[in-house]
Amino acid sequence: MLLRYFARRVTLCEDAADCTSETLLALWRHRSRLPDTEDQRRARAYGIARKVLANHHRGRTRRAVAADALRAAAATPVAPIPDEAFTAAEALKLLPARDQELIRLIIWESCPSPTRAESSASGREQPEPDTPEPSPDSAAPTPISRTRSGIRVVR
Repeated sequence: MLLRYFARRVTLCEDAADCTSETLLALWRHRSRLPDTEDQRRARAYGIARKVLANHHRGRTRRAVAADALRAAAATPVAPIPDEAFTAAEALKLLPARDQELIRLIIWESCPSPTRAESSASGREQPEPDTPEPSPDSAAPTPISRTRSGIRVVR
C-alpha cells in the first residue's frame, strides 16, 4: 500500500522504494506509540508517508539547485597553467606532508598565514605568559617560516 502511494507521487521507481523504506523505518522507531486499531495505524502510516514525501521533494529541489550551481561553476573557463607551476608542484613534493598542506592552504586556498597563536593551538609550544609576543619579522620558528626556509633549500 505504501509503495503504491509513493510510486504514484515520485518520478523514479527507486525513489518510491527509498521513501517506502524511510516510512517503514519511522513506523518501526515509533512502534510503541502506534494506535491500537488497524484503521488508525494505516492513517498514521499515511501521515508519516506524506511527511517523507515532502522531505523527498525538498531534497530533490535542493539537489537540482546545487547541480545547476555546479554546472555553472564548471562552465567557467580555467586559465592555463604556466610551466612554473609544474616546477613548483615538483618542489612541493620534496617538502614534508604537513608543510605541503600548509603551502596548499596559503597559496591555493588563499588562507591567511597562521599566527603564533594559531600554531600554538595546533599543539606546538606556547610562549610564557609574561614573554612579549615576537614581532612578525622575528625569526621565531612558525610553520610558515620553517616551510619557507625549506623552499629556499630546494632552490
